Amino acid sequence: MPRHVQDTWSSYLGPGALASFGIAAGTAVLGLGLPVLYRLGQVIGAARRDGRRNVDCILVLGRALRRDQPTEVFRARLERAARLYREGLAPRILLAGGLTGDATRTEAEAGREVLVASGVPSAAIRPSSIR
Repeated sequence: MPRHVQDTWSSYLGPGALASFGIAAGTAVLGLGLPVLYRLGQVIGAARRDGRRNVDCILVLGRALRRDQPTEVFRARLERAARLYREGLAPRILLAGGLTGDATRTEAEAGREVLVASGVPSAAIRPSSIR
């Protein structure tokens, strides 16, 4: 039987093998891990900052209606727009959305109804729809 088959790993690889492996693994972890951790820190820092500023209008993109009613995702967009409007970030809300599927009204019309019901003045809402 060859001599190296019966040897332990440390005696087969030599006295500096474990140290060499540790240095190689540490270099790989630091070389790959540090840039990722640095970038993650940048992303989290940017997410914590409030970058909102006053704008001309708030654009709400439409979403397909279910039985002529806005979906939960569309309602969440509309609620966010209403909140931003009440905070005074824009004087008007622009609703985008056309006639989709078997709906009898446009997404913009449905969105306008939800916004008016939540207290946004009708004059501040500009529907932009395609029929």
